[in-house]
Amino acid sequence: MSSERRAASARYTATQTQVRYFKAQVTKAAGQCSEMEAGASIAFEGSHIDCAESSGSICTRALQDVVAARDQMDLLLELNEAPNPTQRLICTGCRNRYRAAELELVYMPYGFDGEPDDDASMMKTIAALKSFEVMAPLPSATIERIAHMFKPTPLPAGYVLIEQGQEGERLYLVEDGTLEVSIAQGSGPATVVATLGTGTCVGEMSLLTGQEASATVTTTTEARVLVLEGRAFHSLLVQNPGMNIYFAQLLVERIRHNQARLAKEVQSGMSGELATMSPQMLLQALSSANVSGKVKLTSGAKAIEACFVEGELHQVNGLGGVSDDPEEMVYELLSWTEGTFGFEATSEPIQRTFFKNLLALMLEGTRRFDEARLRELRESEEG
Repeated sequence: MSSERRAASARYTATQTQVRYFKAQVTKAAGQCSEMEAGASIAFEGSHIDCAESSGSICTRALQDVVAARDQMDLLLELNEAPNPTQRLICTGCRNRYRAAELELVYMPYGFDGEPDDDASMMKTIAALKSFEVMAPLPSATIERIAHMFKPTPLPAGYVLIEQGQEGERLYLVEDGTLEVSIAQGSGPATVVATLGTGTCVGEMSLLTGQEASATVTTTTEARVLVLEGRAFHSLLVQNPGMNIYFAQLLVERIRHNQARLAKEVQSGMSGELATMSPQMLLQALSSANVSGKVKLTSGAKAIEACFVEGELHQVNGLGGVSDDPEEMVYELLSWTEGTFGFEATSEPIQRTFFKNLLALMLEGTRRFDEARLRELRESEEG
């Protein structure tokens, strides 16, 4: 477990102040488990059992599994994660595994009988979230459940929300106001490349790619944003494929916009560091510029060559230390954060041996990245 997560766990254990509500119900036991009946439930208010909200009986062996799962979900919520609100459990302590009962643990963000409309400020946040296109893939019930994870934040004009070169940590949904996106090159003045307004989101590129922010975002008017921490953002993507696809498509659109300025450079040949231009940005720039040529990416002892014809990926070749499968090569190079690249334009014919769509590859690469991040999180907690 990382020192950061140990510290967070210690803070959680020592200073937990928010009481959360959970209920576990037996969903399958009749005719199998001899000690519990389907429908029996146990309710928790914080770490205490609420007898008034509980019903039937839960055996002590099943209770141990329920408490462990509740504690884990509670800790994730304390860390502003987005754990699945419903978790299926099977009693691991049953003497006869073939008769083991099944239970369902549910997180109840507004209490046993509470509704989001009990809190006026929460209702305002929920209404704002439902107005964003990015939230359209999510059912209303899901938005109501996760609304507490978004922090409404007022900002003054001239506030630097994201700074170019810094690691992305949060997603920002612009509820009101105007923001300016600028990119600096060398010692020259920054160039404004976009203006964003109400209903847009910023910060997703760095969170999706794991790279440093490629641009600076500054408020040009007073603004109000809804802030979502990076860990919670990745958890939401894993749990909601529709939201994942939306952000992947938005990523491609942003890359096309930001890299349009590189089209002339790309057409004549270019080279650089992957730390300043990620593989995702590079490949999309080559595609959007409709170039023909070969780009070689190198990271340590590994090297991969991608060949384009009029912006279409025609070949992927491993030059050392990588998988023999061209598709797996693409997924691998999308994960590279350090190394170099060099592009050489060519008019020579390039035979097509690779037929995968670049957007589809980026979508799958994003999904794998999210799953890997979530797996690392779980392993660090278990460790």
